[in-house]
Amino acid sequence: LRTRWQQADADAVLRQETAHLLTNLLFIQQSLFLHVGWFTRVQAVLDEMQAILAGIEHDALWQEHDFWRRWAATIYALTLGNYADAHATARELLCFVQRVDQVFWPWRADIGNRFWEMHLHAMLGGAARLLGWYDAARSDSEAAVQISESMGEQRFKAKTLHDLAALLQLRGDYAQAQAVAQQSL
Repeated sequence: LRTRWQQADADAVLRQETAHLLTNLLFIQQSLFLHVGWFTRVQAVLDEMQAILAGIEHDALWQEHDFWRRWAATIYALTLGNYADAHATARELLCFVQRVDQVFWPWRADIGNRFWEMHLHAMLGGAARLLGWYDAARSDSEAAVQISESMGEQRFKAKTLHDLAALLQLRGDYAQAQAVAQQSL
């Protein structure tokens, strides 16, 4: 695909299609590299995604792939302990998905981007907790739980409730932490 991408200069449609396919595969590749701890490779893949996306037309699919690239970069920043950067980028992404008139994979059109809003609120809550911003962490975590409930989603809701229970424990509210932890089961 990289060769096809490099040779597709003359055919704009082929170049666009190849870029989208290649960024899909790179997104998967960076996820795998992140899970096995190959951080140098993660950064190289993110850089390659950015270079490819910079060289094509900014259509609706480009917007989605750029979102995925920024999402992956935010997770990478969290992994490296760059919590303030991750928090700022996650806030930007949240504002973006709330205003964009496009539904991003993997959710259904009837749900809209609430799936991503839920994940971004959860990410913001986690980053804020790690930064010691407990009020912001609670607010975003509770927003993620509410969105999960509105979609009928259970798996990520349980994870966010678990994180919220940890936050409540840090604040010394042990009874509420226990109740929220129980709710996450």
